[in-house]
Amino acid sequence: MAQFWQKYGEQWIIHELPPKGARLLDDPSRPVAGLNEGDSPAAMVLAFKSGAQARWGLLCDSGVRVNGDPLSLGIRVLRHQDALRIGTDTELFFSGEQLARISTYEGEPTSCARCSGELIAGQSVVVCPICAAIHHQTTDLSCWTYAPKCAICSQPTPLDVGYAWTPEDL
Repeated sequence: MAQFWQKYGEQWIIHELPPKGARLLDDPSRPVAGLNEGDSPAAMVLAFKSGAQARWGLLCDSGVRVNGDPLSLGIRVLRHQDALRIGTDTELFFSGEQLARISTYEGEPTSCARCSGELIAGQSVVVCPICAAIHHQTTDLSCWTYAPKCAICSQPTPLDVGYAWTPEDL
């Protein structure tokens, strides 16, 4: 799941973006559904699909800058590590990085990337955040954490690995 990083004092707060819908950037913790009549947000981010990939687009007024530049048309597809400034007070960093998480498989039967065993709806799995390969992660079949890297790509498999990038890296 993509997120915005925002600094409060000396601490970074992460605002996760929903896989669907929209989020205000004046207050990243408040969804667009929380708008009151007459509210006029300076910026909002919208999730949309482009092929199999989720993307995030920014709609904003003239007071928003991305990577220091104003958006002449008020719209942009966000990229990993984009820096956003809203007015003079709010600075956010967009990250498209996702963490590996255990989830319940809900798709059609398919094969595990590591063991080639069948994956069926209702099983616990991990979907690689880099290549989208699906791995078992049950008490009997711990295919995701079995090896130090994903069966297909170089994504590390510890579930507590954390984010590879933070705004402090800039």
